[in-house]
Amino acid sequence: MANVRLNLPASQFYAVWRHPKAFDWGRFTTYASFVLSAKVDNVLLNRINDDIPTLYLFPRLRSLTLILQDWGETPFTSPRLDIVFPPTLENLNLRVNGGEVLADVVLSLCDAMTSRQQPLKDFSVETTIVGDDVYAAIIRCIKKLPLRKFALESAEETDDDWIDALLLACRDAEGLIDLSIDFTENSNYRAPGLSGTRFNHLQKLSLDGNIIGCAAFLPLVTSPSLQELKFMGCNPEIWEAPLRPLQDIKRFGQLRTLFACVGIPNNVSWDDIESLTACSALEFVQLELLVQPQLTPLQLSALAEAWPNLQSFTYVSPWNIFNHNIGSHVPSSFLNDLQCFSKYCPMLSSLTVVIDTETLAPEPPEHIHSNPVCLTFLCSTIGSEPQLLARRIASMWPKLRSFDMVDHNLLKFRGVSPIRQALEAILDREIPSGRTSLTPRGIYF
Repeated sequence: MANVRLNLPASQFYAVWRHPKAFDWGRFTTYASFVLSAKVDNVLLNRINDDIPTLYLFPRLRSLTLILQDWGETPFTSPRLDIVFPPTLENLNLRVNGGEVLADVVLSLCDAMTSRQQPLKDFSVETTIVGDDVYAAIIRCIKKLPLRKFALESAEETDDDWIDALLLACRDAEGLIDLSIDFTENSNYRAPGLSGTRFNHLQKLSLDGNIIGCAAFLPLVTSPSLQELKFMGCNPEIWEAPLRPLQDIKRFGQLRTLFACVGIPNNVSWDDIESLTACSALEFVQLELLVQPQLTPLQLSALAEAWPNLQSFTYVSPWNIFNHNIGSHVPSSFLNDLQCFSKYCPMLSSLTVVIDTETLAPEPPEHIHSNPVCLTFLCSTIGSEPQLLARRIASMWPKLRSFDMVDHNLLKFRGVSPIRQALEAILDREIPSGRTSLTPRGIYF
């Protein structure tokens, strides 16, 4: 049983097998009744078909992630699915990766699920596929099963009509609350068959890849309950397109999490950013803009005042950093300008901005942040007065949890140690580095 892990707090087993022949199946079945959640793939199921001594692999299984994959490397064999479909199964997450040979398996799964006496409560699909028959099988599942989540990673060969058909099927799924679409960067998808379509019940939406497809689909989402939005759109060949996706986002008044990565130069202005103040429920905001508008103290203050529940704020321009041919100047804020977050956002716990370390106000800050906070400053130098910078930081954020300074090449400054040492001396405790990871595709925590 060395390959079976028990998650005690959740009272769930997660089975990961690589050598089923070596299993003591008699001992395994003793524990199998405790397995409530499992993740298996068709390769594994084929390997254990002849060995399993019971009707169901896990007789009390409630949640299953089933991975069906085939990349044409070996002859495909349809797996025996019934052993992981006990009557107790309530939640099924289906991941389909491969080509046409998977179509019959998906259709068999759909038939098995729809003929059950105890219907599924929750069904989700994640797919990276190429092939008309597989698309048709996926659509049949969407229409017959209680779809809650759908994720589509479209291939370059994917016909627009099939993307439309898949999304239309999702639109009619009343229980769908989580939708993710990854358009290829070479795709020119413009939602041609979705005119007049509305997605009214989504709570989570992720749009990634070519900005044409992302921007074409976003207006179709009219859900008043949308709470989480990830928008990552970029394509060097269409940078001059007159697209303003941030203006579309302002419609979502209940939005709590926003990650907007917009790769269009000279098409994002303060008016676009200001439109986001209509989303007054925002708690996590990450804006990565190809050309980052300079925000004045009044503009920063307007954002902070509009988002009283803000917990994390990131405002950077990763393209300026990674491609020095696209504008060498990254607009920065002055340290004292950040006081507005202490004044209006008492729950703020993470702040990542481009900062001017050379221009420091002589007067102490007026507003002090009373909660623990993680700071990451992007800057060109550590500044000529590191001791004064440390005093200003310590006075503004006395409960500083972690601190990092990163240069425009996304390398942590070796010279930041004097600032950290000064902070630790002033605050009389250790100030660790944060866990921030910065990449060209986004800054993640």
